[in-house]
This record gives sequence, structure tokens and C-alpha cells, in this order.
Amino acid sequence: MSDNIFYVYLLRCWKTKEGFQKHRPLYGNIIYTGQTNNIFRRLVEHTKGKSFYTKQFHGKIRLAYLEHYDTRSDALQRETNIKKFSRDDKIKMIYNFKEDHSDVLEHITTNLRKLL
Repeated sequence: MSDNIFYVYLLRCWKTKEGFQKHRPLYGNIIYTGQTNNIFRRLVEHTKGKSFYTKQFHGKIRLAYLEHYDTRSDALQRETNIKKFSRDDKIKMIYNFKEDHSDVLEHITTNLRKLL
């Protein structure tokens, strides 16, 4: 993934001691929206608690959605728009993305494990 591409992403974050709950995979916890030019570095930061906001989740996060843009301003604009969405709208985005791009999520997750 190139530093010349800018990403907007959604993370699923859990505050529960158990983390991911299979019977309620998207409800009951936080959907975090962010943007970056290096998705792997940023996910490592989130996972290792180096992000001010997501450090409260103690690494209990999963990448759930990803878009890419050619400019930072486009990515920032999209991030700002998504942050205005309702929780239900974000959940619909995640489900639709997962159906169409599960291979992308798997690729990033596999490579992220190598970095941790």
C-alpha cells in the first residue's frame, strides 16, 4: 500500500473484556472512523494503543471498511461526511463492504499480524 494513496477506514472496537462477540458482531460497541496515508502503520498504532482514542480498547479492534483516495483533502472530506452518518448507516456500509471485499480485509489482516 502506497503512501501516495489516502485511506478512509472504519474500525470495530470493543470495550468488553471478551472483545468480539459473535452473537452481536456490530452492535453494542464503537465504530471508529479515521483516515491515513499508510493503513498498515495506522492499524499497528491502533492495535498497540498508540492512538489517543482507540487505546481504551486495548487492541480489541478490527478493520471493517476501507476506501482509498488520490488526495488527502478528498479523504478528509469523506471522513468528515462518514462521521456525520448514523450508526445504522455505518453498519450498512460495513456489511456491504464485507460482502464485496472480504478478500481485501483478509489480506490486510494477514499482513498486519506479521507486523505485530
